[in-house]
Amino acid sequence: MRRRLRLPGPPWLRYALGLAVTFHLAAASAFLFRVPAWDTTTAMLSGALFGPWASDALAGQLGHLAFFAFPVVVIQIGQAVYRDTLWLLSARLPVRVAAYVVGFYLLVWFGQTGGRAFIYYQF
Repeated sequence: MRRRLRLPGPPWLRYALGLAVTFHLAAASAFLFRVPAWDTTTAMLSGALFGPWASDALAGQLGHLAFFAFPVVVIQIGQAVYRDTLWLLSARLPVRVAAYVVGFYLLVWFGQTGGRAFIYYQF
């Protein structure tokens, strides 16, 4: 018998909490998948949780994150509002064109961040 966790509160709050938990679990798994050693993991996690938050490098990384996350958050909100995962494809042509142009220019503008190749390209 399978039981689901029922959180109190309105449905939109339960949905938002589910999104946040799913995002953090996926980010943590990707983080653990990429680190070369456990010592690196503990150093990076302690630096992320308790490290210096007022550095210029962190501000630049947060800027990249904000620019990349904004379109994804907008699409997620649209999916929740319209209850359709493909709502952008059924939107009017100017909305679709604007979304594609913004996505393309964000990729061109912020595409090269100096990171390493992802694991799939290392085999």
